[in-house]
Amino acid sequence: MGRLTLVRLLLVVILINIALTGLFILTAGGNAPWLESLLPGKFGFGADDWGNYVFLSLALLINAILVLGTGFVVLLPAVFDREAKAALQEIDAARWIFRIGALLFAIAVPMVLFTLARAEPGGHMFADNHNPVVNSEVNFEQVALFTVDQAASAVSFNAPEIFGVKIGPLDLNRSEPWMPPAILVFRIIATLTFFLALLAATRESALAARLPAEGPSEINKTKPAGEP
Repeated sequence: MGRLTLVRLLLVVILINIALTGLFILTAGGNAPWLESLLPGKFGFGADDWGNYVFLSLALLINAILVLGTGFVVLLPAVFDREAKAALQEIDAARWIFRIGALLFAIAVPMVLFTLARAEPGGHMFADNHNPVVNSEVNFEQVALFTVDQAASAVSFNAPEIFGVKIGPLDLNRSEPWMPPAILVFRIIATLTFFLALLAATRESALAARLPAEGPSEINKTKPAGEP
C-alpha cells in the first residue's frame, strides 16, 4: 500500500465531507426538501430542530464507516505481504486507522439512535422487558448502554443474550420495522472490526517474530564477499 493510495483515500473522505456539509447547509436553509422527507425531525437553524442533529450524527457515522473501510484497504494487502518490514509498517498504520474508526463508530451509533428517538418522540424504537418504550422517555445514557450490549453480543456470538446478561435497561423493539435491520448492520460492522483488529495484531506479532531471524541474513546480503 503506497502513500499515493492513502492520499487518494483521504481525498475521497474529504470530498464526501464537503458534499455532506453542502447538503446540510442546503437542507437547514430549506433548499433540499427531499432530504427532509427522508429523515425525521425538523430542519432549520433552531436549537430544537432535531432533524439537524439526526443529519450530523449520520454524517459522523458515515465518516466512521469510511475510516474503517480505509483501515481494511490498508490492512488487506499487508496480510499477504511477505516482506516483513514493509508489512509491519502497513499493519501498524492500519491498526491506528482502525482505532480511530472504532472510536468514531462507538460515538456515532448511540448519537444516531438518540437523535432519531428525539426526532420522533412518539415512536417506540426500544423496549423494556418486551414492553415498548416511548422515545421521549429514553435518555442518552440508556441508549449508550444499549449500544454496548449490542456490541458485546456482536463480538461474543450472542453469549450475553443466551445467558440473559445485559448492562442497560433497553432492548431492541422488534416491532419497529427498521430497527432490526439497522442493529444487524451495526453488529456485522462491529464483528468485522473486532476480528480484523485481532487479525492485524496476530499478523503483526508473527512478522515481528520473523524480523530478528531475517535480520542477519539481510545484512550479510549487503556485505562484500569475504568480509566478516
